[in-house]
Amino acid sequence: MKSRALLRAATLWLIVGFVGAVGFSGIAAAGNLVTSPEASRKNLDSTATSACMAPPPSGPTYEAWHKSAMIYNSGVESHKQKDNDRAAAQFDTAIKLYPNNALAHVGRGEIYRAERKYDRAIDEFSRAIKVAPSCFVAFNSRCYSRAIRDDLQTALTDCNEALRLNPGNAGMLDSRGFVYLKMGDLDKAIADYDAALQIDPNLAYALFGRGKARLLKGDEPRGSFDITVAKRIKPEIADEMSRYGVK
Repeated sequence: MKSRALLRAATLWLIVGFVGAVGFSGIAAAGNLVTSPEASRKNLDSTATSACMAPPPSGPTYEAWHKSAMIYNSGVESHKQKDNDRAAAQFDTAIKLYPNNALAHVGRGEIYRAERKYDRAIDEFSRAIKVAPSCFVAFNSRCYSRAIRDDLQTALTDCNEALRLNPGNAGMLDSRGFVYLKMGDLDKAIADYDAALQIDPNLAYALFGRGKARLLKGDEPRGSFDITVAKRIKPEIADEMSRYGVK
């Protein structure tokens, strides 16, 4: 019993590694999802794990869950090494072993988004939500992908649900700010970006988005400063955001 408990604890600790990577989208996106101070990170990670892939009771289902979780973690590591083909295959295997592995569905969706296969990404996030209706990670990722596709009203609904399930998350505030920016609701965009940056002052996406919103409102000095700082943190951010329709 003791060894089983230790194994479960070790697996949970590995799973939460995804929450730091869920931003692979450019966040959730991963860097985006978990952007809270280190003091609260463990609590947020455990919240994501329980919401998206709570372990089942002991037995054959638990064994499948455990194997799926371990392979999922390997997929996260492959993604960190920029081996997306291997990561995608590992997420697929994790899903086959345990179809209710919502995190693996989200991981697979983020790979599709990186490949600009937005419809397939959205389908994968929707599958994650179907098997884990409280998985705020999936709602956030679907919000961001829908916003990229300019499906803005449904994107806003997803972001609002993500924030309802996990209030005060910097990455999710950034995602909703992105939606408001594309809607042209600049004051709400700036408010969400401000809130995100209070939690994580170095969140490049929020800095860039706020800078664009400020420029559109005629605040050239502060807008240009935000964008300059964002580019220092993430040099490729202007090209990435341009692909997402923010030029």
